Amino acid sequence: MNQLSINRGRAQNHGGAGVWPASTWRFFAADPAAKTRNRQGVALVMVLGMLALLVLMGVTFVISMRTERLAARSYLDVTKARQHIHTALARVLSEIELEMDGLSYPPWDAHTSAEYGWVPVARSTALMGAYPGGDSTPMAHVPGSLRDAAMPPGWSRHRFSWLELRDSDNQVRGEYTYLIVNNSGLLDANYIGEYEADPQPRRRGFDVGEIRFHHNILPECRGGIAHRHLRTYRDAFVRFESVPELHLLASGRLADYRDQLGRPAPLHWEPDGSVDYVSHLHVFSRYPAGYVDVNDDWNAVNDVVYIGGNPDDWDEDDIRAALAGIVPDRDAFINAMYDYADDGLIPRELEQFTTKPVPLINEIVLEVSAEPGADPDDPSVIITATLKIETAYLFPNEPTGTFTVEVDDVTITVAGVDLNFTRSGPDPATIDLDEEEEYFVTEFVFEWEGVPPPDIAVDIVVELDGDGIEVRHDGTPVDRVLSNWPADAFLVNLDLAAGNSVTTGWSANDPRINWDPSNADHWQKADNDDEITLGEQNHNRFITGNPDERFFMFAARRPFESVGELGYLLYDAEEPWTTVRFIGDNADNFTPLFDRFIVHEEPVRRGLVNVNTRQTNTLVAAFWDMPVERYPEEDPDGPRLDNVAALRTFAGLWMDATTTQGGLNNLSDFSDILDTLPIDALLNSTDDKFKRESLLRNSLGLLGVRHNLFTIFIEARVFAEGYNADDADHYAKRNDFVTGEESGIAVVWRDPYRVNGVHQTRVKFFHY
Repeated sequence: MNQLSINRGRAQNHGGAGVWPASTWRFFAADPAAKTRNRQGVALVMVLGMLALLVLMGVTFVISMRTERLAARSYLDVTKARQHIHTALARVLSEIELEMDGLSYPPWDAHTSAEYGWVPVARSTALMGAYPGGDSTPMAHVPGSLRDAAMPPGWSRHRFSWLELRDSDNQVRGEYTYLIVNNSGLLDANYIGEYEADPQPRRRGFDVGEIRFHHNILPECRGGIAHRHLRTYRDAFVRFESVPELHLLASGRLADYRDQLGRPAPLHWEPDGSVDYVSHLHVFSRYPAGYVDVNDDWNAVNDVVYIGGNPDDWDEDDIRAALAGIVPDRDAFINAMYDYADDGLIPRELEQFTTKPVPLINEIVLEVSAEPGADPDDPSVIITATLKIETAYLFPNEPTGTFTVEVDDVTITVAGVDLNFTRSGPDPATIDLDEEEEYFVTEFVFEWEGVPPPDIAVDIVVELDGDGIEVRHDGTPVDRVLSNWPADAFLVNLDLAAGNSVTTGWSANDPRINWDPSNADHWQKADNDDEITLGEQNHNRFITGNPDERFFMFAARRPFESVGELGYLLYDAEEPWTTVRFIGDNADNFTPLFDRFIVHEEPVRRGLVNVNTRQTNTLVAAFWDMPVERYPEEDPDGPRLDNVAALRTFAGLWMDATTTQGGLNNLSDFSDILDTLPIDALLNSTDDKFKRESLLRNSLGLLGVRHNLFTIFIEARVFAEGYNADDADHYAKRNDFVTGEESGIAVVWRDPYRVNGVHQTRVKFFHY
């Protein structure tokens, strides 16, 4: 029995199927070498599979690495383009420095990179978006009043050009183009319109919130009561951060906020673009205190002096230094400033011009009479000398306090003999300022009875000795005329015949300058009875100074709210009825006070209107509804600058004047333009100094110079490493070498003044 038979039998004995499958049979019947070869085939298949898998993984890795490399290269190109944006921004700021050398305000509303030709229209579109553009394009950053300047009609012809960016090896690595829009003359939406819900939003120019936001002057403002709610939405937003954010304030775009706040949207919007709903507004402003010395390479003078608040807290040494070259007696002027701002009634110095609202000694009259004694058989006579002292209260301030007139020592001689006169008075005992009067007469009566000298006509001399004549408040002097009168000041020659009387008198020129009777600029003697005007204005012969200032005085008795209030103060004891003048003759002597003094403690103010603006409605917003008055609170229902058409005409003339001047460099430069403007026609005032100056006094705190603001649009692109700008063929096809490009928008503030020789700049907003 062979081996095969045994195996078969085993199969049968184990209960198999009876016969093994043929394939199994053939396997066992095959040669052993064949089994080895079959096993090697399986290994080959497995190896080939593994190789295919490795190849696939390798290809995938190569593709992935290529993608990563391309992504990295692309990111590198984008990074380079963004770095080019920053480099270009620095170049643009340098360009602004060149364009504005010696200027405080840009001479253009828009400026482009237009040196080497035009950028294709497609590139301009990428830079600015389609004109006029919606609020999702770069043009949304341009307020409507400047859009025609940024992209004028026929905007495809607006000149742009690519400017080269070269590295330290002078190889061109990229190009950039830009557009600068001048926003320096816009209104700051974060500050204006603060008081629109108040009965009288426009006050006296102390707070920038008084600048009006109203549909009468700003086309983007909706009618009705919507103008009241710029503040409401500003509070809800906390603050506006960009001009495109303001577009959300247009009607139809504020559903969520409107439902939450229950207030109408403040900005007008027409879907057809017929209304620029952000036209005169921006969201940033910055006006540092200080002024510029144009003769010192435009370096800023930042040490301005604060004269607001309690005058006891002033730094009078700084004030004295600031007044150098402006007023002749700085100490007297400082005292006048103090008296104006201090709430008391006691002046600092009696022998200097004052601004305290108290009765002031204005006229002194001596009337001497003689009459027979009571006994007809007695040769005695009664001599009566009546000293009449007129005080003037020429202030519109409601009078307060109780005042008396005092004459301490009076000596009367008759024919050279001192006689003992009895004295009575004062009559009345106090000055009754409750009466609607300006002039008050107080009398002192001196009588003597006795036998007269043998001469019928005798000289009678009244001498005012001691402290002279004083007006006192609760016992404290508030006005004084000294006793140094000329020797014959009150000498009369009296005929002692019954019923005879003689009158002589002296009149002050300006009762604020009255302490020195020996000075002819202070007091003059009446030549006749017609020149004695007790209870009335003094005779014109005695009055000098400016006709539009006579018989008017004002003292606030509260802190200065405007540097323009210095216009109420006298400045020279030799110049009666002549206060500091900010408009008209000699104004250029005093307008430097606008630069050197401030009434706000903040070193930087925001929200002001640039005096050099070229946006008419912006300037109108600063002046509209301003009270026209001789003094604060003259008449709450009095005239206001409410004629919008007249104000727009005035603003146009203002802008023409500032442009002709090349821009105002300081607030003191007002004197260069105001005389050319129709102020009297605007204010409906004829040669009234104090009313004319209300234009400045009630607006000065809303105006500024030290502010440049630009929105800068930049596009930059990067060239491949092999690009050679000096190769004409490369240059002609340079678009083919562009590997990356980026655009950006920056809002940049610039100080028009130099600080340590540099115009400081601040990037306030940047977005790629």
